[in-house]
Amino acid sequence: MPPKKAAASKAAPKVAAASKAAPKVAAPKKAAPKVAAAKTTNASTPPPAAAPAASAPTSSSTSAGRGTKSAADRVIKKGKGVVDPYFADAAKCRVLEDGGVVYQCTLNQTNVGQNNNKFYVIQLLQDETCQKFHVFTRWGRVGVPGQQSTETHQQMMAAKTSFCSKFQDKTRNQFGTTNFIKVPGKYQLMDIDYGTDDDDEEEDDGPAKKKAKSESAAPVPSKLPSETQDLIHMISSVTAMSNTLRELSIDTKRMPLGKISKEQIKNAYGALKRIETELAKKKPSVEQATSDFYTLIPHDFGFQRPPLINTVDMLKEKMEMLDALAQLEVSSTLLSRDKAQEENVLDKTYAALNCDLTPLQRSHAEFKRVEEYARNTTGSTHNYYTLHVEQVFKVQRHGESARYEQKCKSIGNRQMLWHGSRTTNFVGILSQGLRIAPKEAPVTGYMFGKGIYLADTCTKSANYCCTSRTNTNGLMLLCEAALGKQKEYVSSCYMEEAQPGFDSTKGLGRMHPDPAGAEQVGKVLWPKGKMITDTGSLHLLYPEYIVYDVAQCQIQYLVKMRFDYK
Repeated sequence: MPPKKAAASKAAPKVAAASKAAPKVAAPKKAAPKVAAAKTTNASTPPPAAAPAASAPTSSSTSAGRGTKSAADRVIKKGKGVVDPYFADAAKCRVLEDGGVVYQCTLNQTNVGQNNNKFYVIQLLQDETCQKFHVFTRWGRVGVPGQQSTETHQQMMAAKTSFCSKFQDKTRNQFGTTNFIKVPGKYQLMDIDYGTDDDDEEEDDGPAKKKAKSESAAPVPSKLPSETQDLIHMISSVTAMSNTLRELSIDTKRMPLGKISKEQIKNAYGALKRIETELAKKKPSVEQATSDFYTLIPHDFGFQRPPLINTVDMLKEKMEMLDALAQLEVSSTLLSRDKAQEENVLDKTYAALNCDLTPLQRSHAEFKRVEEYARNTTGSTHNYYTLHVEQVFKVQRHGESARYEQKCKSIGNRQMLWHGSRTTNFVGILSQGLRIAPKEAPVTGYMFGKGIYLADTCTKSANYCCTSRTNTNGLMLLCEAALGKQKEYVSSCYMEEAQPGFDSTKGLGRMHPDPAGAEQVGKVLWPKGKMITDTGSLHLLYPEYIVYDVAQCQIQYLVKMRFDYK
């Protein structure tokens, strides 16, 4: 539950794709053969079939959309490469892998001042039906298929030379270098991770292989309780993840789910931090940092000039986008592991979480306590929906309890507090625990610094579940937090860690649970009294609790909520 305002509902531009740097490969020294003049054809007219001379490559150029109405929806992954869906003979080819090097790349360049917002794709494709090699390029403004060109070579070495030469021309870097340096006026190499050899989404298998796959693909029954099966399906839904990307105006056609790398997200945070620094000046200059951000996280602005990120609200919106991308990267990595059929897919996902989830019956005392806590702590300003507790899971993250007890054995004041987040974030949360924003992230929007933010008012946290009238199910956590000695504030105060002599921070709020209704359960206080209002001059509507060490917090319950909007 980060202390940030929800992103504006206003439609934002779409976001486009990313491609993973290969190990360093020197461009072959052998001179490339001369390329025959490219033949340009109309998008609706295929090029004439001319027999190429054996000693020279053939070249053709056309609009990317030719004959591929739904090309962007078709993903053909073989080995570690993904054939560009706009290549006409994609089903017959695979991206060349040679010596551990994958010959594909996606480049991007945005220059706000010059209204440049363009991409460039280069792939070396090996034809599996004959001994030919295609150097395929596609380029254009982000958001459109663009133009394409294909060179066909008889020799692998000649094709490699052409590929590396094109990369050098567009980036002024050697292909495969591990220390890529962005050159002004040239393209940035995008860092995309297409997964492992076993992650093939579509292959051109023969009939016998397809039959074997069909026979071995019979569904394996799950061993999990039905409630847990439903939960795992909910948090690991690829459809839900794609919807989240679309809500954040990210173009899923160009940025396949979860393929953007951690390193690229980290660099994008760095660009936003530079913008934050500039916005604090009297005369901010954000053009270069904005261009760098859009280059790292490509946006589809159509033919309009890319807008400057020159307000705090725009900065917060882009921060939320990166936060969601970071969580989805974790989810995608975990969910892409081991797709063999000998175990149920839900059971595999559950095992990968390294977390025990036990559904509680409605008659269970702990279920009733959670339900009462939620019912009593509904904020009066959150009156546009009603919350209903549908399911409660007891949570035990492997190793978290031992870490918590070791860290907090001398810290008292343990309280059970709420935390809300998007449903699609929960694969990452359950597998890695609640995390603190990275140091690369801007500090804008964090009222009391970067930490884990919790609340004693259920609906305060529920607002971060990002539900809607068409998506009424959300997930929340109840976390045991060792707050110790709290430094209290009536308004925001940024800090990197708890103040000297204190263990945590509390932002005082005007409306809060009545202390008289709190319940002590063992060592832990449940502040579940009914809401009351103080008359003091406090800036916050509701209290916030912040710890700056992840070891001071352990997840105890996961609560499935239904939001009934009025």
